[in-house]
Amino acid sequence: MEVFDMKIKYNRTEIPDKLIIPTNTIFTKKRNGIYKARIVCRGDIQTPDTYNVIATESLNHNHIKIFLIANNRNMFMKTLDINHAFLYAKLEEEIYIPHPHDRRCVVKLNKALYGLKQSPKVWNDHLRQYLNSIGLEDNT
Repeated sequence: MEVFDMKIKYNRTEIPDKLIIPTNTIFTKKRNGIYKARIVCRGDIQTPDTYNVIATESLNHNHIKIFLIANNRNMFMKTLDINHAFLYAKLEEEIYIPHPHDRRCVVKLNKALYGLKQSPKVWNDHLRQYLNSIGLEDNT
């Protein structure tokens, strides 16, 4: 729950006259024995007024060709995982959820959260903007 408070950057608010999207807390045990809790939104009940464009890119033929060429030439490839990735991306829509520590309180999200329909799209836009800012460009 620390990550929720540190990264999501929510605003406590009066109960709005809008949809309050319920959340679930998912508990898992990692291979190293550490327990993990993740707060996810119930995006399945989002209404169209709570999101704009949700389509995001996935691998296309050019991406697959790059991986095949690199593999064929025995080039070094590395993957990475960005912890709490969606929590870096800013939301433009007004999304309200119950506060995880006090269900009587409602908070307005400022950052994307797992489960929201638009989270993959806003994360992809955020990542692309960052990569462009350091001089990389998308050629595929």
